[in-house]
Amino acid sequence: MTDRPKKEATMKLAEYAEQAYKGEPLTNKLFARIPRRLSVWIETAALCEGVSSSVITRYALEKYASAKGYDPHHKL
Repeated sequence: MTDRPKKEATMKLAEYAEQAYKGEPLTNKLFARIPRRLSVWIETAALCEGVSSSVITRYALEKYASAKGYDPHHKL
């Protein structure tokens, strides 16, 4: 057993981070209060994956929202 992230998951996240700059501009800010334990986990995951904590948060929120019917390519 290892704490090292699987290469497949890392590649998905790295690809997501790269695509974020090619898609819709990141112009809106959203602030949320979260428990310290979750904040530490997000920061740690970001360091392990070599991306920012914003990428981890956006990736997780998009996965959750997509499961609830969100379409990231829908025009506003």
